[in-house]
Amino acid sequence: MSAESSPVWPVEYGQEPEWWRPVRGAYEGNETALDLSWNSIGDEGVKALAERGLPSVPQLTQLYLYNNSIGAEGARALAERGLPSVPQLTLLSLWGNSIGDEGANALAERGLSSVPQLRKLGLGGNSISAVGATALAERGLLSVPQLTQLVLSSNSIGDEGAKALAERGLPSVPQLTQLDLSSNSIRAEGAKALAERGLPSVPQLRKLGLGGNSIGAEGAKALAESASIWCTRLDKLNGVNIPWSSIFGGTSSSLYDYRQKLGNDLSCFQWIWKEDLEQCLACLQNGSAGSHSRSFLGFVVERRKVVLLEQLLDAENIQFDQKKTEGDGHSLLSLAVLAGSAECFQVLLARGAKLSPMLILLSTPSGTRQESTVLHQVIRTGSDKMLSAAIKSLLPTDDVLLKPGASDLIKILLAQDGDGRVALDELSQRLQRADDGASETAPTLEVLKSPLLAPFLKRVPLFPPRIHLCGPGGAGKTLLRHQLLRDDEKAQALQGKSYYAGRTRGVEIMRCSIPSGVTSQPQDDTLTVHLFDHGGQQEFQVTCSYMLTQPLSIFVVVIPVDTEGRQNLRTGEVYRMATTPAESAVELQF
Repeated sequence: MSAESSPVWPVEYGQEPEWWRPVRGAYEGNETALDLSWNSIGDEGVKALAERGLPSVPQLTQLYLYNNSIGAEGARALAERGLPSVPQLTLLSLWGNSIGDEGANALAERGLSSVPQLRKLGLGGNSISAVGATALAERGLLSVPQLTQLVLSSNSIGDEGAKALAERGLPSVPQLTQLDLSSNSIRAEGAKALAERGLPSVPQLRKLGLGGNSIGAEGAKALAESASIWCTRLDKLNGVNIPWSSIFGGTSSSLYDYRQKLGNDLSCFQWIWKEDLEQCLACLQNGSAGSHSRSFLGFVVERRKVVLLEQLLDAENIQFDQKKTEGDGHSLLSLAVLAGSAECFQVLLARGAKLSPMLILLSTPSGTRQESTVLHQVIRTGSDKMLSAAIKSLLPTDDVLLKPGASDLIKILLAQDGDGRVALDELSQRLQRADDGASETAPTLEVLKSPLLAPFLKRVPLFPPRIHLCGPGGAGKTLLRHQLLRDDEKAQALQGKSYYAGRTRGVEIMRCSIPSGVTSQPQDDTLTVHLFDHGGQQEFQVTCSYMLTQPLSIFVVVIPVDTEGRQNLRTGEVYRMATTPAESAVELQF
């Protein structure tokens, strides 16, 4: 029997309840475990237990209070007056009560510091949100560094609570072997935080419960890869549907098998997770560049280690080929898109990576293969920040797009994926969905909404090729057009018109067929083209300037060779005489 006085039920709480008998029994038998579960003792009962019961049984190491209708007030009484009486406690279970954030905060602030030897803490089903989880992570777990089991299932801590546990809670309990966060409204973002910052802190973990959440394939992949590297005793992720085909090249179907196949490369991954530049450089210099279809740098991008990526790309003694394709078809840029890292995407672009219209064969989450360009990926799944970076990297200047060097942009915008979908069409749809001015992308992409570009691209596709007839006014460009089209009647009529009556204003564009050979027989092969007849007067020559850098364009400069010139019938002025190319060039502004 304990040297403490016998526990007496306080008369002010009414008649002694039946559940008080086990309290007296623990005192009389000097027992170390007290189970009061399923008694609905409520807040008043917890107060009586904290004030009159627990002080009599200081030898307790286990206290079970399952499903007892305990609220925040009862949790506060337990934390302030009950737990200080049982400092040897190694197990505390409050599963299935309603202590909420206020009760969790009371335990974090005052309760857990009284039981520093605690090994197991059960707080499942207690209406704890991210607020309570954060309090436990920041202040509570610091007091119980020997904790091996933490149950927070059936609460609603969400992504923010998961992040708090990963960043500030789990590092305080490195001996943890069991963590249950099932049914907590955790999504992919929270799962990634646990993978990147939580699991590396608990290498002894044997059980991890995350069922009943919505972490998706992306979150499951991150957790499985992290568990493979850090938690070598963890062979199963309870309640998690792992996309085995997308983990480390899809070479196995269990965490154990992956560890066996990765072998010594596990240390490489640990250095990446820790962002240990010196070790990463040593690994690369020794010839270890990753495994199972992913390069070392590819793993760095996948893990969104932007600072490490910058340092590796800037290292003087290591050279990387950013054009090299990964074993599964991805480029470094497409991996950054897949990982959702706008920062890594920007770093790669700033250090020489280029978008291109080239199709790459990519693995999809469903296990199929799909041809796509990186820009298609960015438009479909990238953030506004990533899309903005992509377009900025393509722009030759901050000026209007139709300037020298813009042809590469046009090629990439008009590139098709494996299903024939044009990047520009998908970009237009995305811009239409965005609220004007509300998107981060809006300032950068405003030029894409310009009336100068969109109608131009719709009116003048890259295919078929384009022929531009240009030259000084009155040189005979329109006459040549009629002759190319074998329209003798229009050609004859034009020759009888005065200069001003027959001149072209602006630019006339038509889709037509012209002979592909030198004969003029109707049955000869023809070539379909877009024919541009540009007005030659200086006020119209701006249309030529916009076309100069476009691919698949043929420019025909027409220079007058009439040695006698032509006379204006109204004024008698001779307005067009023969010129040399140099003299015509003076008139041309393009």
